[in-house]
Amino acid sequence: MVLDLPNEQLADLAQIEHVDYVKQANNENLALIDGLGLYAGNDDTFARVLDLGGCGGILVSSHVAGDQMRRMVDEPEHRAEINDSLRSCSPRCSSPPTRSR
Repeated sequence: MVLDLPNEQLADLAQIEHVDYVKQANNENLALIDGLGLYAGNDDTFARVLDLGGCGGILVSSHVAGDQMRRMVDEPEHRAEINDSLRSCSPRCSSPPTRSR
């Protein structure tokens, strides 16, 4: 089940003990929320989440581009360049797998 909660409600949930992080996959609601660590839920928002001060991402492309994504965390001065180089990875990662006959 996927829930798309407004940021105001996420801020309320942050007041509950052990509610510490949110995986945000709604690009329109992408923002830091007081009391919650932010993880990107989409490949195309990973750099933006890091720029905002987020914690990282839970991403499909990390399986094939993990080293480059790690560099985006470790080398913020090169983040935009690395992100641009990864744009071609996302479409392949989201395509349905081919079946062998």
